[in-house]
Amino acid sequence: MSKYIDLQRDVFSIFGSLEWQGVGIATYPREFSNIDIESSDNKAIRVSILPSGKAVNALSASGVIMIEIITLLSEGPTPIIEIADSLDDFLVRKTINTYTETCTQFFESTLGVSQQDSVNPRIGTTLYSIPFQHTGVE
Repeated sequence: MSKYIDLQRDVFSIFGSLEWQGVGIATYPREFSNIDIESSDNKAIRVSILPSGKAVNALSASGVIMIEIITLLSEGPTPIIEIADSLDDFLVRKTINTYTETCTQFFESTLGVSQQDSVNPRIGTTLYSIPFQHTGVE
């Protein structure tokens, strides 16, 4: 496998797990743009994996996971904070290794300021980010 495929599998294994599905937050990859949050309990997230830093070898990568938290603005900040707390429960200081030759570690998260969606003014997006280190064995 390659480092990017292994990294993607590690990250998406979290959001594909039964535990995450039990939280009830609709989860989409970055490329998915038609998100109807009103049909998904008025909340959703969109996940982007951004490798950008130095790595220890050719099968390793570091960077940040950027997650857009999407909610109805009329519901205020509470749903955003609840989603961020759920993300922290699954990511902060966790290590994932779906393969014995790789592991992905997550560090501390950051939560940004809400922005009104330019297409649908009823929707707000808030950026949640968390750095990672993905290590593979050569």
